[in-house]
Formats: sequence, structure tokens, C-alpha cells
Amino acid sequence: MRAAFVEAMKTAIPRDDRVILLLGDIGVHAMRDILPRERVINFGIREQGMVNVAAGLATQGFYPIVHTIEPFLCERALEQIKLFAYNGLKGMFVTVGGSYDYSGLGCTHHCPAGPGNMLTIPGMEVETPANAAGAARVMSDNIITRTLSYVRLVEGGVGSEPEQNYHAQGFHPHHPIIITTGTLNRLVTKAIPHSRHIHITSINRARGIIRSLPTSWVGEQRMPIRVLIVEEWYSGAMTQMVTEAFFPFPVLIQHLGVPRQFLTEYGTKAEMEARIGLTTENLAMALEMLHHA
Repeated sequence: MRAAFVEAMKTAIPRDDRVILLLGDIGVHAMRDILPRERVINFGIREQGMVNVAAGLATQGFYPIVHTIEPFLCERALEQIKLFAYNGLKGMFVTVGGSYDYSGLGCTHHCPAGPGNMLTIPGMEVETPANAAGAARVMSDNIITRTLSYVRLVEGGVGSEPEQNYHAQGFHPHHPIIITTGTLNRLVTKAIPHSRHIHITSINRARGIIRSLPTSWVGEQRMPIRVLIVEEWYSGAMTQMVTEAFFPFPVLIQHLGVPRQFLTEYGTKAEMEARIGLTTENLAMALEMLHHA
């Protein structure tokens, strides 16, 4: 996904003279050949100041793109990002190292709170692409439409085609619904029965796809709609959106995701996921329990 980001910047900056890229001391080498160079600024490890400067640029008609590691943007500079929403400014915040992608560097670089934090900002489009092609499409669209957005780039993308929000067909009214986010559609295999799969990459736009589910059968059900939300960040960030999208029907929700605790372990991403139970086997087990609830 980071390569897709570099290519998107190489296309956008020479073509659009109002686009300015600010880097938090990462990706500098990859962006070295982008012209004109004065619109690629390595601001250094001063994330709060960087976002404040980006806000100032936005007031002058520029479209700033801010790029750094997720915890340093979505946590350290959260108050400064709010300046954009509160003042009607537009810009794009592109992060890497979501949740525990940089777990080899320790818990100072963990950020499972990123999407949940950004969802609290009014008007912020929260984008969690499933692969590099999806990331490229989202970033290109945001630049063209001048959207206030947060794009979360992570390891472990799935597939080579640009994936958007989608839902699988063949739904049976008695089957639970799996909602996966980001790259976690990779946990849903054909061997997992008794379910309908909804995959979400654009969280704010997902309400429509959930509301589009057939509603004629819902009123006939004595049991609530059963939903398993699978999030690659702190569990529960999407609960309100899901319950609101299904309103006025009752919903029984179960979660599978990053536990709401401070993760201090080191290791690879795969090791972290195994340690917290974010696996296909646990997804199947949670779904089976929900199916019989």
C-alpha cells in the first residue's frame, strides 16, 4: 500500500499545483524524485506543528496531504486534526503502521485506536483499504473531490483489484451477518458456513450498504439480527454505526478484533494476531456461537 501511495503522489503533485505533501520524517527517500520539490516538505517529527501548518495551507486554497506513522497522527495530533473539521477545511491524512504493524518497534508505535479516534471527527471520511489498488483509488478520488479524509495503509492487503464496500449474495434470513473491515476479509473462507459477508473499506459510506439489505424478512423474525463485527483495530469502534444502520430493527452484536488493552508485546503482525485471537478459527467459532444464539 505504501508503494501505491508513492505512485499516487508522483501522479497528483505534478498535475495539480494546489496539492502539497507534508511528511513526518518517513517516506522521504521514496518521494525524492517528485517534482516540483517545493511541494514535498519533510516537516520532521513535529506532528502537531505539521498538522497546524497543513490547516494554514488549506485556508489558502491548497489541498494538504499529511503522512506519518499512525500513532503520531491519530493520537498525538488529534486535536490539531479537529481544526480541519471545525473550520470546514479539506485535506487528506495518510498513515502507516496501523494497530501493531510496527510491533517490532514496540508499543510506542502501536495504534489500535486510530479509526475510532478519527470517527469522532465530524465530516471525516474514514478509509481503510483492503489492498494497494483500493488505496490508490481512494487517494486519487479524494484528491479530485477535495475530501476531508483519513486513509489507513496497512500490511497484509488482499487481492489485486480495487475493493470497495461490498456484500455477498445468497443471504438466508436465519444466518448471522459477518462485517469485516480493512484487510480482514482474508479471514473469511469458503469453509465458514451459515453467514452473509459484508466487507467495509469506507466506514462512513457503509451505512448505505447495510441499509440496502433486504428488510422484508426482518419484521417476521422474532429474534434480533445477529451480527459479528470483525475489526482490525479496537473492538467496538463501529458498533454505533451498525446499530444505527439497522434501526429500527433490534440487533445482537458480537465482536472479534483488537482487545481494548495496552498491547506491550513485540513480534510480527502474524504473531500479534495469533496472540490476540484475530484468526480464521476464532472467527468461525464466534460465528457458530452467534448462529445458535
